[in-house]
Amino acid sequence: MEQSIGQIPEYAILAFLVVTFLVSAEIGFRLATAPWSALGDDDRSGLSTIQGAVLGLMALLLGFTFSMANERFETRKQLVLAEANAIGTTYLRAQLLSEPQRSESAGLLRSYGQLALEFQAASPYPDQLAAVNKRIDSVQDDLWRNARAAADRDPRSVPVGLYVETLNDLIDFHGKQLGAVRNRIATAIFGILVLVGAAAVGLTGYGNATGQRGNYILTAVVSILISAVMLVIIDLHRPARGLIQISTQSLADVRDWMNRPVP
Repeated sequence: MEQSIGQIPEYAILAFLVVTFLVSAEIGFRLATAPWSALGDDDRSGLSTIQGAVLGLMALLLGFTFSMANERFETRKQLVLAEANAIGTTYLRAQLLSEPQRSESAGLLRSYGQLALEFQAASPYPDQLAAVNKRIDSVQDDLWRNARAAADRDPRSVPVGLYVETLNDLIDFHGKQLGAVRNRIATAIFGILVLVGAAAVGLTGYGNATGQRGNYILTAVVSILISAVMLVIIDLHRPARGLIQISTQSLADVRDWMNRPVP
């Protein structure tokens, strides 16, 4: 279910949040202005305390969730660069192998560079991600088979040992990439954010009944601001699409470098 958030367009998320909070504010206002809901001075004092507590809880939850999302975003950004470096280093060391492993490994690594880019683009979509990951596993098996053949031919070769070392790092980095993609913030946390946000804005709307109707404009502003912060958190949570994305230029650069004509 966590994957489904990554497939919803940004404008739909923002519209849903804003409408939800504005409806909550209106419900709160109407409840406060109902004939059976007269507010005394003591009630207003207690209401202000509750409003402050709920808004404080909302701010705490937003800060906590933002920190979680940003940490995952930074991890994936660093892994993209590390994987690009690992692909380039493995390709360079593949040139030290004897034929036919040299040409076969180089060709497989060129395919791997393209698949690494496709993996990033497919990360929000479970079916596409599974298909790309299956192809990556197949290429990894072929790369390891070539490395084993090179090692069998010359077990004491230093270049072969260096190549195997970086190939192992490359495979490990993909495993870390896959783990980072699957390490998502639970949907329940986003649900709690929406619930607490709706309660906070609803209480604000309820409090508007004790003042002027024009205060509803301020409630609308608060609703939009909370929605915008939540949209940023969701965007950080799904860095392959949306307004905030991880740059895959390093992967594209190493792919183009491996595919350039040899002089």
